[in-house]
Amino acid sequence: MHLASRTDAEEAYHTGRIAVAEALRGASGRMVAINRLEGEEYRCNYELVDLDRVANQEKKVPRSWINATGNDITPDFIKYAQPLIQGEVNIPYHGGLPAYVNLARYPAGKRD
Repeated sequence: MHLASRTDAEEAYHTGRIAVAEALRGASGRMVAINRLEGEEYRCNYELVDLDRVANQEKKVPRSWINATGNDITPDFIKYAQPLIQGEVNIPYHGGLPAYVNLARYPAGKRD
């Protein structure tokens, strides 16, 4: 987390919020997916997808984003990745270690 970008942190927050809300509604066997929207400005939306649609799948970096000698990335990759690494997150530290929230103190509630 100490190297997460602001984009990472914000998207993690939104996916977690949606996942908890859906779990409390009884959703099971699904996960929150982040879909990047078209356009010059970075935007995304979130949707629930069935796990069997995404489990054991991989999305490879397009070959066109790797240079001809295979040892570097192209400007197209940088253009894609740049919004994902923007911004910084200020992490509180205690005694030299990150002071993360202990979620055990905040139960989500139980379903009947």
